[in-house]
Amino acid sequence: MISVVLPLLNEEENLVPLVEEIEKRIPTKYTYEIVLVDDGSTDSTLEKIRHLTQKDHRVKGISFYTNFGHQAALFAGINQSRGEVVITMDADFQHPPEIIPQMIARWEDGHDLVVAQKKKDVTSSLLLKLLRSVGYPLYRILGGGKFFPGVSDFRLMSRPIVNYVKTCGESRYILRGLVMIPAKSISFIPYTVQKRRGGKSNYSLGKLFSLYLYSTTSFSVALLRMASISGLLLIFLSLLYLIYVLYVKLVLGKVLISGWTALVFLIVFLFGFLLCYLGILSEYIGAIFDEVKKRPRYLIRETINCENGL
Repeated sequence: MISVVLPLLNEEENLVPLVEEIEKRIPTKYTYEIVLVDDGSTDSTLEKIRHLTQKDHRVKGISFYTNFGHQAALFAGINQSRGEVVITMDADFQHPPEIIPQMIARWEDGHDLVVAQKKKDVTSSLLLKLLRSVGYPLYRILGGGKFFPGVSDFRLMSRPIVNYVKTCGESRYILRGLVMIPAKSISFIPYTVQKRRGGKSNYSLGKLFSLYLYSTTSFSVALLRMASISGLLLIFLSLLYLIYVLYVKLVLGKVLISGWTALVFLIVFLFGFLLCYLGILSEYIGAIFDEVKKRPRYLIRETINCENGL
């Protein structure tokens, strides 16, 4: 069985044609199920889900009580899935259903994780492309090597990876990093991001930045180490300057009188560094705070055609 999980937030225009496209792309030798997760939509998305589930028992529906976020919706769908492999994708047609057969073929060749990777994006603004060109390399370094350029939540996972993901009890659930941990054989499929067919994107720059911070603090302590190394470097430079001052005074017999400009610069720089370090610490403390509360990831209002407990 092939399971396809679609997180939905105000996708009334895209849902029905996307489900039809997905059904066409799944090879006939497999059975399938499509798990639709309504993340607190305010349009007619839930009504569309009910209509689809009434027509076909292979379509499952999960409705959240309110909006809990994209990652929570993905987890709920994965938790409900029963397939030997699970495909996750967005419902705006920017993740093209046409490459689903390629994903399944790669899995048949022995890959336990098949990831779609953006090679061209005709939808992003120049600013967003510039930010990504700088951010992706940093993302990979600061994320402990678990993140790859152009990789989002369009992927195929084998059942062992799905089982691993389901057992993770993290509150800050970042699927694109979690799936990389147990994967033995990863295959990348390049694709071009298409324009959204209907509706508007729910991902703002603020949400993307929050996801960036969540990812780096969840998978790596690189930021803390960078701050520590920077502090040690400043101490080393200060010692060098002290040696220079003593040399000038004791050997050359002169006295260095620092100007106000240098003094103010050093004070502002050091206080800026300390505040930045405190900010980094606060992000990690916030991550710990989220984890120790152990709050449920979501609250379900309604399920349709679902056999598994949630």
